[in-house]
Amino acid sequence: MVLSDDYRYEACAPRTCSDVQFSNPFWISGQQPPYCGEPAFEISCEDNRPTLLISGKKFTAKNVFYSNNSLLLIDDIMYREPCGMPLSNWSLDGTPFDVSPQNQDLYIFYNCSTPSGLNHPPSHVVPILPSTHC
Repeated sequence: MVLSDDYRYEACAPRTCSDVQFSNPFWISGQQPPYCGEPAFEISCEDNRPTLLISGKKFTAKNVFYSNNSLLLIDDIMYREPCGMPLSNWSLDGTPFDVSPQNQDLYIFYNCSTPSGLNHPPSHVVPILPSTHC
């Protein structure tokens, strides 16, 4: 059995924000030193809500799937406001992140029952019908 007295091992142990556990390459600012992860993977735990900044846009991290190197993000405005909608486009260019091939043609329709403008909607259309009225 090997015991480590290395303070870096303790400092970089997996941490939780909300109910999401983060480990390398992620690190939680204010709870861990920056050497515990990669700069682009810095998580801020704001009001017990894990947020990630990508290309200047804030996202809430809902889950991390370490088995396939993916994560589930929600645009911060959609998370904070019941009827919030993203107000701008953003890009993953220059970041270590990429959209998986399964999601590159994902269409999301907000507060509508039938997609308009598509003659043959793809099979992966995701209608989102909020429970609140905007």
